Amino acid sequence: MADLTRKQLVVGSLFYPAFLSNMTYLAADKLFDAPAFYDWATALIVVALLLHFVADWLYTMTDVDPKNGYAWLQFTSDLVIVLCLYFALRFIFFPKPLLTDAWPGWLREPVFWLLLTKLLAVAWEVSDVERLNPAQWSRIKRLALALDGGFALAYAVLLSEVFGLQRNGMWFGVLALADAGGYWLYSHHKRRWHDKEGDAGAAAAPLRKRAPPAAPALPLVDTPAQPAVAPAATPAASPAPAVTAPPVATIPITDAAALKPNDSSA
Repeated sequence: MADLTRKQLVVGSLFYPAFLSNMTYLAADKLFDAPAFYDWATALIVVALLLHFVADWLYTMTDVDPKNGYAWLQFTSDLVIVLCLYFALRFIFFPKPLLTDAWPGWLREPVFWLLLTKLLAVAWEVSDVERLNPAQWSRIKRLALALDGGFALAYAVLLSEVFGLQRNGMWFGVLALADAGGYWLYSHHKRRWHDKEGDAGAAAAPLRKRAPPAAPALPLVDTPAQPAVAPAATPAASPAPAVTAPPVATIPITDAAALKPNDSSA
């Protein structure tokens, strides 16, 4: 969690919590005001959508490839997925709101918005592959694409009512609940496969990093002992010549009486 990008923080710390709180409030408010609204099918759909929302939130926050970062396509897809899941739950509680009264009927179907989330999830996964190179698609990436593509096909069949299935009936709730469980299946296999790859890499590491063979040891040859050579004596330093001070001239002191001034002139 410490390596989240700014775009991830905007989506994961702002939009997802805000819409999840509103969706939970809608579900709880409907339960207290109109408990008869929750038949078995509707209750299953609401629970499945809330679980789907939480699973997609956790997936966005934890499954970004650190090599590629959180691309702008992923950021935009997550924002639209949040709105799609919100619209799906909103149209369950309010099938014909005034704001969307002029919309085509299929735009007010919750299954359409889940179909759109799966198509965006496929784009999300494809953008996570470096340079869109299929050779780099790992097993876990192929599993994610298979799950998203499979559920997208199932939602499309349910939306078209090809087999006479009701769009908002029990089958829709079962499909939405299985879609939420697909996130758990993906995370479980991802952790297991990564653990196996880590163990295999640790076992193969000594083989890849084998130390080079040691150089052959040189034969030992007995060499005759060399006589010790005493260090040459250094000549003693000659003493410095003594410096004598020159003799100081002395002035002889005569009779003190002779030094007195002559007072005879007085």
